[in-house]
Order: sequence, then structure tokens, then C-alpha cells
Amino acid sequence: MKYSFLLLFLFVASNTFSQKQISGTVYDKSTGETLIGAAIIEKATRYATTTNAYGYFSLKVPEIDTLVNLVVSYLGYKQLEIQVEKSDSITIRLQPQEFEIDEVVVQDNYVFANSTKNGHSKFIPQTLKSMPAFSGETDLMTFLQLVPGVAIAGDGDASMNVRGGSNDQNLFLIDDMPLYYVNHLGGFLSTFNADIIKSIDFYKSGFPLKFGDRLSSVVDVRTNDGNLNSFDVYGTIGLISSKIGIDGPVVKNKSSFLASFRKNTIPFFKWLYDLDVDFSFYDANLKFNYILSPKDRIYFSFYNGRDNVGLGDKTEGNSNKQTVSWGNIAGSLRYNKILSSKLYSNLAIGNTTYKYKELIYSKQYIDDEAQIYNNEFQSGISDYFVKTNFDYFLSGKIQLSAGYKFTYHNYVPGESKVSGTNYGSEIRDFSYPKSKAGEHNIYLQTDVFNVSGFDITGGIRTTFLLSGRSTYFLPEPRLMVTKEIGEKIKINAAYDVMHQSFHLLTRQGAGVPVEYRVPVLSIAPPEKSNQYSVGMSFFPGLKDIRISVDLYLKQLSNLVILKNGVSYTSSYMDWENTICADGEGKSKGVEILFRKPSGKTTGWIGAAFAKSVRRFEEINNGNYFPYKYDRPFEFKSYISHSFNRRVEASAIWVYGSGTPISVPIGQYYDMEGEVILIYGDRNGVRGEPYHRLDVGVTYKLYPKWGESEWNFSIINLYNRKNPYYYYSEYDNGFNGTGRLTFYKQTLFPFLPSVSYSFKF
Repeated sequence: MKYSFLLLFLFVASNTFSQKQISGTVYDKSTGETLIGAAIIEKATRYATTTNAYGYFSLKVPEIDTLVNLVVSYLGYKQLEIQVEKSDSITIRLQPQEFEIDEVVVQDNYVFANSTKNGHSKFIPQTLKSMPAFSGETDLMTFLQLVPGVAIAGDGDASMNVRGGSNDQNLFLIDDMPLYYVNHLGGFLSTFNADIIKSIDFYKSGFPLKFGDRLSSVVDVRTNDGNLNSFDVYGTIGLISSKIGIDGPVVKNKSSFLASFRKNTIPFFKWLYDLDVDFSFYDANLKFNYILSPKDRIYFSFYNGRDNVGLGDKTEGNSNKQTVSWGNIAGSLRYNKILSSKLYSNLAIGNTTYKYKELIYSKQYIDDEAQIYNNEFQSGISDYFVKTNFDYFLSGKIQLSAGYKFTYHNYVPGESKVSGTNYGSEIRDFSYPKSKAGEHNIYLQTDVFNVSGFDITGGIRTTFLLSGRSTYFLPEPRLMVTKEIGEKIKINAAYDVMHQSFHLLTRQGAGVPVEYRVPVLSIAPPEKSNQYSVGMSFFPGLKDIRISVDLYLKQLSNLVILKNGVSYTSSYMDWENTICADGEGKSKGVEILFRKPSGKTTGWIGAAFAKSVRRFEEINNGNYFPYKYDRPFEFKSYISHSFNRRVEASAIWVYGSGTPISVPIGQYYDMEGEVILIYGDRNGVRGEPYHRLDVGVTYKLYPKWGESEWNFSIINLYNRKNPYYYYSEYDNGFNGTGRLTFYKQTLFPFLPSVSYSFKF
């Protein structure tokens, strides 16, 4: 087998070394922003490529010609045809096509091959911004939940559960910086500010080797670099939050900055639901980039976001107060270097930190004496990382990629400082053991394009993890093969192995989901996933309609969950008595997507048939049970229509089978007369189906000073009462007879909203 691969490599190389490379960077002509995913085609040979995450490309060209004719296109920009001389590096600037509605579709086999790989979706910010806005705020996580394979989490839940995976098994990146928790408002909004997003790459299979550390998906978000030519000021005034941003040149055509800030404005939910809750959140993004030379560039990125929730009551001198806060802070410094027309490198160093804090205070008078209890709890993780990547364009049909990453993890699984009347003047410390871990990742990837109609991506990523006294060697082989059948069909198959070097424990606290991250332990080795997927993409010949079908099977191992009856913030037992660490998971499904990506009317219709189960020896008698986000059937539709340059309307309708829940099936009285509930199988009952219709209209204005728009949206148009959670209450009744009643709590009613956005 290895000799066959070597012969294939030599065959391809011998047929391509007679070609030369031309490389360069594609920019927005008006702002100087690099364009990610722009298509570049050499007209004579029809060879093509796309720009990478930094706007860079390398393309083979005929050796016999001194001039090269290129066609460059990007959605929302005028197509450019230019003739350039061969050189190591060129600069291409595209002019925005502001009022052009129809997309320029490049009919080229290479572009077709690389834009239809199942398991990978690429989005531009215009798509995100056109969706109906939740109280004036369009949100990335809510948008991604419209992709088949991502479970509908429900109202007020922006978590990502991809192909049976949990939220912690997604790698969220913003400008190469990983973020551990990406939700505001306990799940209503994400930390990604739509105003500054440049591009979004979403992978649920066929993962490039440069990505690792998680099991289920990768969300790679790139933000704007800042206008190199002039200053821009932009913002949005909405019901839930308002935001302001500014970017512009530091040295014109040489360096630029971006600064954006977002904060909640009015206590919208407090007024709407009459809740005695104090809530606030903010996030801030800063970015600076400096062009040292046409081949050298430096970036600095910074993110900080935080949420605070406060609950309290006072009655007759007694008082209770609970405050919860959580958030991320991350920063990175990156250096891009074009070493030659064939070799591109990127170096990044940085830190990302997530912290969760909880304060519980109680003052009660018993026999005229004050009884005080105070508990300060915190948990978190902090990572320092350094990574380098190299892309080598060996020829027009072969690209090699290699890289190394080192991460130094600092874990604070949980610690409490308790004081009060029962402790005198002492402060008692309770904690789970803090720990540190070192993680080395190295990868090598080979991409072979258009060899007898095949595209092949393969390689191996290897992790060396040192956690506590344990060392783990974790190989991750991956392979993806794509085959073109005729001009309208692509079939691809992928095999992915992924590992995760931490575990997540969850509970419901202060009305929001609370997450605790714990390190790999001797009793809880790294989590692992094996995924097999097969997909087909089809162009039926209708106007820019694309159809895709995906089948997948995913196996999870070494999953961790809290043991039944354990209170994580008060038990502080050893790990053996705190967690179940032998979990297994199985997921399988079929995903269907009809997509229309261009024209006046755009959108998609998707459906998924799936099953996801999990098993732990100490839970449900060791039998498999449905995962809590398992929905056997989901239907998702999104449509956007541009009537003219001013008016655009959009609508979203989703339907999903009910999620599994655990319900009491009986009760009995203990020796003290208290009612004890008897539960059946874990997640043995299905809740109600979920469905909702959201609509929105955007009206654009074009004043002399810049541009602005009004956004009008209605969430839950037909006022569907979807369950937020279920709960039970026991009524003692008369004559000692009682009954157990099951209820559901709903969240979103018919909810209209309006927001105003501006830019000048």
C-alpha cells in the first residue's frame, strides 16, 4: 500500500513540476480587508484555487507564458479579469458591488470540488445578518442551529449539539483563539458580535488536521481587520443589547485597528416576565494589524466578555442573595510570513481563560439570633498556547501542511470559601485538586486535487498529553476522499478520529446552565470519537440549486458525568465518588439539505433523521438511554428575499421531535411521612414536539453621511408554547390522598422587536 501511494505521488509530481506558481493576496479595494475564500482562476488552463484564512493564495500557471490571465470573484464584489506578470507575489483588489443582488457563479470544476465537501459549511456575514433578529440581535449560534446535524436546543438555549455530541465537544475559535464558553444571557445570545465577523467556517466531519482538541465540530470565526484607508463608526440600538464599533487606519495603507463593545441596555426579560433578577453582560473585541512588508504581517487580537446574574429577597430582616458570574478573556499575537510563492507560515502565541464564580449569602433570624452563611465558589480553566503552521504548495495538485502546537493547561475544577455563624471567625476552604497539564500536538496533512476525478485529503495528528502522573499518546488518523461523477455529482467519504483533553460536568444553577471543566484523570482518560461519514452533492441543473445528503456513524468513549445525588459545589468528595467516567455514546443519522445560495431569493430546506444514545455502568442499570438532545426528526427552513435595494425579508420555521426526559412513575412515603418519587428509565419519555416561526424585515436607508437600517422582527409568530423545562408538584389533597402533577414551563411568547443600525 505504501508503495502504491509513493507511485501516485511521483506520478502527480512528474506531471506538475513543469508548472510554475503565482501567489498573492486578495483585498477589498475600499477598506483593505483581506478576503477569505475568494476564487482565482487561470483562464488558459482553468486551474483554480481559493484564498486562505488570511486572504493568501498560490496557483499553478503555465511555464511557457510570461503573462497570466486571471479571473477573480467573491460574493458581493465585481468579478475582476486581470493580466499579470509572473512574480513571487501579487496584490489583487476587488471592488464591492453594493447593489448587485445576483451572485456571480463561477462554473469551474475545481471550485465545484472544493465548495461542496459534505460536513463543511462556509458562511459570509451577509447571510447571518439577513436572518430574523432576536430582539434586534442576529446570533451566530442560533444561525448554526439551522444546519442539519445540529440539534434544535430549544428556546433560550444557544448550545451546539452536533451529531449527538455535547456543547463542550465543539471547538470555538475567534481569530485563532479558542473560547471555552460562548453564550450570553444563559444561552439567549452568543459571544460572537455579528457586526465584526468576516467569515465563518463550520465543520462537522472531514476535519482539517490543524484542528483538534474537541470531538464533534469546529466553528472557526474570523473578524474584520479594520479599514486601512478611512475610519468607520457603526452600531446597533436594540431591546436586549446595544453595540458600538470603530475601525480605521493607524498608518494609512500600513496598519489598522478595530474596537467593538456590546452591552445589555434595558432589563428586557425582567420587565417581560416580571422577574426579580438583576442581569448584565458585556463583551469587547480589539484588533490591531500591521503590514511589515508585502510578505510579512502582524496581528494582535483581544476578547473579553462577562455575564452577571443576581437573585435576592428580603423579608422581615431575613435576607438571601445569590450572584453568579462567568466569562472569557483571551488574547493572541500572530505573525504571518510568505516565505516563497509556494510556502506560507503562521505563528501564534496567546492565552485563553474561562472563569465561573458563585456567591451564596444567607442571613436568617432564629430566636432573635442572626444565623449567617456565606459561600464563595469559583471554577475555571486557563490555557497558554503557542502554535505554528506551514502550508507548502508543492504543485497545482499537491499541497502539504504541517504544524505544531503546545498548550499549558491550568485547571481550577472547583473551590469554596465558606464562613458564617457555625464556623466562628474561621473561613473554611473546600476544593477539588487543582492541576496542570501539558499538551503537544503535531500534524502532517497532504491534499491531492483532481487526480482522475479524485480529491484526497489525508494525514495524521498526534497528541502527547501529560496530565498529573499520567502520559497519553493519542494518534488521530483522518482521511477524506472526494470523487467527481460527471459534472453534477460529487461523492465523498471521511474518517475522523478526535480526542479531548478535558471533561465537562454540568448542572442547572441560578436559572442558567453551569459548566465545570475537570482535567483528564487516571480514572477518566481523554474522551475519544470515531466518525465515519459518506455524502453526496448534486447540482440538478435548476437555477443554482444544490442538494446534499450525508450519512454518519459516530462512536464516543470515556465520557464523564456527575454521579446521581452528587452536589458538585458542596460534596467535595474524591473523584471516584463524584463522577462516572466510563461513558459510551453512539450516534447515527441521515441529513438532507436543499440549498439556493445566490439570487434575489436565497436559503435552504433541511431535514435530519437521527438517533443518539449514551451509557454509563452506574446509571439506568447500565443500559443505553437516549441523549437529552436526541430528536429523531428535525425539519429546518430558512428563506431570505431581496425585493429591492432597500427592502429584504426573511423567515425561519423549524420543527423537531420532543427531547427525552425522565419523569416519576410513582411515589411512596418514608418513615417520616415524606413523599419519595420513583423514576422509570433514564430519559424514558418524550416531551412535546418543538416548532416555531420567526419572521423579519430589514429596511435600508442611504443617507448622505453613510448608511443605516431598521430591523423589524417577530419571534414565535403564531405564539407556540414550547416547553423550556418540565417540573412536577405533589398535592397532598384531602384525607391523606395526594397526586403528582406534571407541568411545563414555557419561555418565548409572541415577541416583536425593533432595532436600528448605522454606519458612517
